[in-house]
Amino acid sequence: MADGPRSPGPKQSRSDLKGFLETVFGFFTEVLKAIAGDNLLRVAWGVIVLLLVVLMFMVLFGGVGPERGFQLALVTVAAVLGTFVFTVSRSHVHRTTNGPGNGPPPVPAEVERQARRCLGLLHSIRDANDRVLHRIRAGQGAWSRLQRDTYNRVCHECYVRRLGGVPPDTYLDQVCADPDLARVCDDKWVLGEAVDDYRRCLDQAKPTPPAHDSLELLIRRSVTRPDCTPGELQEALNRAIQRAEQILPGPPLPPAP
Repeated sequence: MADGPRSPGPKQSRSDLKGFLETVFGFFTEVLKAIAGDNLLRVAWGVIVLLLVVLMFMVLFGGVGPERGFQLALVTVAAVLGTFVFTVSRSHVHRTTNGPGNGPPPVPAEVERQARRCLGLLHSIRDANDRVLHRIRAGQGAWSRLQRDTYNRVCHECYVRRLGGVPPDTYLDQVCADPDLARVCDDKWVLGEAVDDYRRCLDQAKPTPPAHDSLELLIRRSVTRPDCTPGELQEALNRAIQRAEQILPGPPLPPAP
C-alpha cells in the first residue's frame, strides 16, 4: 500500500520560516526607507515589527495554542492595517502642505521686477492721458479734434515736428506742445520696450508663470500695439492696471524719468 503524504520535516520548516522572515523584514526595511523623513511613522512601524517578532517567538517557542495564536495574529494584522491607514493619511497631509503640488511655483524675481516696471509706466500713461481727456472734454481749441484722432499718428507727427523742417499746423502745433500728451507718447514708447523685456524674462522662466504670461499679452495687445484714441487708450489702461494689481500686490515701481 502506498504511503500517505509526508509531513514537512524540521529542515523544510526552518527553510520556509527563514524565507518568510526574509520577505517580511525586507518589506519593513523598504517601508522604513520610504518614510525616512518622518520620525513618528518610523516609530509606529518599528512597533509593528517588534510586535510581529514577539508574536513569532510566542508561537514558535512559547507553547501558544492554535486558537490563541490565531487571536494574536488577528491583533497583529489589525495593527498593521491601522498603521498603514495612518501612514497614508499622514503622507497625504505632507503632500498637500509641503509637497511640490501645493500652489504655483514662485515667480522669478526678474519677471516680477519687469512686471512692476510695466505697471509703473501704465500708471504714468493713465495719469497723463486723463489730463488730456479733461482738455478734450472742455473742447478748448484743437483739443476737440484730438478726441477722434489716434495716438500713433499724433505721436509720430509730434516727433517729426521736434526734428523741425515741417510747415506749421494749428492743430498739431497746439497739441504737440502739451507736456501731458508728450508724456503719453514717450511713456507709451518706453512701455513697448519694457513689454519686450518682460516677454524675454517670461521666455527664460521655467515654467512660465501663467498670470504674468496673460498680463504681458494683455498689455501688448490692448495698450502698446493698437492705434487708440485717447478714450480707447484710457479703457485699455484701466483693464491692464486692474489685472496687474491683482497679481502684483504693493505699490508699482516708478517709471524711469
